Amino acid sequence: MELDHLKETWRNQDSILAPDTNEEQLLAMLTRQSRSPLEKMKRNLLMELIFILTGFGTVAAYYFISFGGKFNEVSWVYIMMVILFSFYYYRKNKLLNEMQCAGCHVKSNLQRQISMLEKYVKNYLVLGTLLIPVILLFLWFLFYVKLPAGSPGSVWHKILTYPWWQSLLIWLGGSIAFTVPVYFLNKWYVHWLYGKHIRRLRRILNEMGDE
Repeated sequence: MELDHLKETWRNQDSILAPDTNEEQLLAMLTRQSRSPLEKMKRNLLMELIFILTGFGTVAAYYFISFGGKFNEVSWVYIMMVILFSFYYYRKNKLLNEMQCAGCHVKSNLQRQISMLEKYVKNYLVLGTLLIPVILLFLWFLFYVKLPAGSPGSVWHKILTYPWWQSLLIWLGGSIAFTVPVYFLNKWYVHWLYGKHIRRLRRILNEMGDE
């Protein structure tokens, strides 16, 4: 049990734990024990931000420079995604910092913060997955308008041999087929970065309620 381990750790570090340990002491122990998963989530969040800034920034620069500026719209889409993720990073990092404050909360506040953290992660998974077909459909429209001929022998050239609505349906079907496995991969990825740590915090907090 997480809470039993918590108390045992406290005993080893601070000698004797009184039998009538009150909620304030348990909250102090919770904050102390939760630093590890919170620090891991903060580290993972920072790594994600660095990846987004470098990866998306490189793609945006590429489309600004290449194709004679014909696909600048793609660059602006990636820049918008960088801005949105940076805002997400700021809000989530602020919440994690608040959760590390030992004297700033009571149990009800911790429950609210963990619920909010769960909401952030859930929305991140859903919106991140939905962005894939939306971006792919945007690219279809952009290519359809700006590359009407396509490259002879390419898949895009073959798609354009159909009426626009059939071309759109083919592209949409391919987008969905690509998005489904990406969703499950993204779900595992988000759980590995944040979900398992949030579950640990929730488990400790729930056991406190059973004391």
